[in-house]
Amino acid sequence: MGFMSKSGRKSNQNDQSIESFYNPSNMSSEKTIIGKTIRIEGEVKSEEDVIIEGNVNGKVEVGKTLTIGKHGHVNAEIKARVVRIVGKVEGNIEASYKVEIVPNGHLTGNIKAPKIVIAEGAIFKGNVDMKTNEKVITPTEVTPPAIKKGEKESTK
Repeated sequence: MGFMSKSGRKSNQNDQSIESFYNPSNMSSEKTIIGKTIRIEGEVKSEEDVIIEGNVNGKVEVGKTLTIGKHGHVNAEIKARVVRIVGKVEGNIEASYKVEIVPNGHLTGNIKAPKIVIAEGAIFKGNVDMKTNEKVITPTEVTPPAIKKGEKESTK
């Protein structure tokens, strides 16, 4: 099944889902785009949305949404609120909200995030940790209620 794009050419559902990542309604008005011909060695830090279409090696920290575009290649440790992978990533990802790998997106590395979406056709090799920062009480940590003086302990 195909859709017609704005240019009038027929596109398939995978193209449609990839194009939706560049839809301005999905991102804040403040964003930085690292173009196809840009190569960065080192550290990238931003409090706004970032789209990477070029090459980044090192460390990436984004306060909002980080999108690795169709032409993007990132070899880095990544921290962001949301990480969307359309291109290729090698390295570990820590997201405070969600990691999404769309069809044809590639990730080799570990994911630590409370929500993860891996679409059909995406490639992922690594481990997943979906733990939250909330403390989970295990049965051994629950203390029994105190026994009042004169009551006998139940042996049910």
